[in-house]
Amino acid sequence: MADTKISALPSGAPAQGTDEFIVARGGGNYKLTYANLEAVMDAATAAKLTSATTINGTSFDGSTPITITANTPNTLTLGTGLTGTSFNGSANVTAAVSYGTTAGTACQGNDARLSDTRTTTGTLTLGTGLTGTSFNGSGNVTATVSYGTTSGTIRA
Repeated sequence: MADTKISALPSGAPAQGTDEFIVARGGGNYKLTYANLEAVMDAATAAKLTSATTINGTSFDGSTPITITANTPNTLTLGTGLTGTSFNGSANVTAAVSYGTTAGTACQGNDARLSDTRTTTGTLTLGTGLTGTSFNGSGNVTATVSYGTTSGTIRA
């Protein structure tokens, strides 16, 4: 149904105050008061805002439609191990994990980087009250507590 502009109060409209009347429109009945009718008349005859306002960087005065677009001031840059296009808000992007066996890729499955031998750079030395071989990473060791009553032993 086309919009109809109201240029004056219709015949039988309520006077300013508490009067009400029913309007049938579009298959429905609407109860109107004087205040409702003034608002409808103002909206139907309004041309533009007295003072334009800026919405997301676009001037808007109500005389023409505007399109609001996303404003993303910062870019999400994909880091090491990810592929795809960095996100700047202009379009949807898909990032994927870059799997491989070289630097700059992510490990998966039986990648040698997950199970290769590591060289120990130090030695774990047994302290007071412990006997056995100090640990240097070359094999398993067993440390035993030395019980006794002399210096360098632990009382049981």
